[in-house]
Amino acid sequence: MANSVQKNAIKWNEVISLICLNIGILISWIAYQEYQPHLLHKFNLESLGGVLTYAKAIIVVFVPILSGLIADRLIAKKNNRFIVYMIGISFTSMIFMVVATIIGLGPSSSISSFLPVMIILWLITMNIFISPAASYIELFAPINKLPLVMGVMTLVMNIVSSLEPIIVALINFFGDTLTFIVGAILISSTGFIFKKVMTKDVLAQEENVSSPTSKNNYTVIITTAFLLGLCKALLSEFIPQTDILSTISGGHFAFLMLSISAVVAFLLCFIIDINKYKVYILLGASFLIFGSIGLSFFNDFTFLFIGGSVFIAVGYSILQVLGLPLTILFSRKKALTFNVGLFIGISEIGDGIFEILL
Repeated sequence: MANSVQKNAIKWNEVISLICLNIGILISWIAYQEYQPHLLHKFNLESLGGVLTYAKAIIVVFVPILSGLIADRLIAKKNNRFIVYMIGISFTSMIFMVVATIIGLGPSSSISSFLPVMIILWLITMNIFISPAASYIELFAPINKLPLVMGVMTLVMNIVSSLEPIIVALINFFGDTLTFIVGAILISSTGFIFKKVMTKDVLAQEENVSSPTSKNNYTVIITTAFLLGLCKALLSEFIPQTDILSTISGGHFAFLMLSISAVVAFLLCFIIDINKYKVYILLGASFLIFGSIGLSFFNDFTFLFIGGSVFIAVGYSILQVLGLPLTILFSRKKALTFNVGLFIGISEIGDGIFEILL
């Protein structure tokens, strides 16, 4: 009886450690976005800004997929799933330190020309360990409770995102060199803590977890990921570029919509039934379609623009709560990490397109 209760319980210690890792990743991305233009200017490399934008758009899509594929093949050979994960964590921390050294030596240094290469390598390593780490969420809760876990994670990550002005102020206070040193410490510490918290009981449970499906359902995985990515791109890339509302900037309004989406996701996670996923996917797609119509064709009407934005935020909430759980539900065990990487990669396509176009 006790074993049954324990099996069906959410392992919050592991969930919290994964949230801490995601917070470390989020802060690192904020630091990258804050300092990349300054570093390119400082080292007279502004001409490479466009190249790095294209490189990032490609890397965030394909590297999680490739790392997931490699991780699955290593698992199939009875090796530790943490091999790919630890390579990503270790190399990311190392590159943080190398970049800090290059910045500290300045543009006149003989190794300053390696800065663009280090930035691209940093982008690659930052995306290596994401899919192996995210795939472990299957062990933290039974499949019917994963939406609850995702709702909590979404709410916490949005709270951290809301602190971006404070994080940017701290980044500027530390300065460029110290920021990258702190980034190395942050990624390595949260990464190793996540590995440490994965108790022997949880790791042993991996051997006993059977796949909930006999075949991969890529239609559900790809559709959900693409819809999620479009919602995220509209909220985080398109709306901030608008200047329709006279009382609030596009950036602040986008942040408001993302906050609404996080709160709605947290509320929905208590009531969403993963077994009725088709209904919720259709709902998410409908909110996205009608919201996009409001943004595209009626952006001269403030009320319709706000309404369209709220629709997209609600659609984003539904897809955030269901996306990763559905990927796990419709993945064979031998392809789980690859499918999680596929889900993560496809969800980044929208952001990449909007960053290039806008």
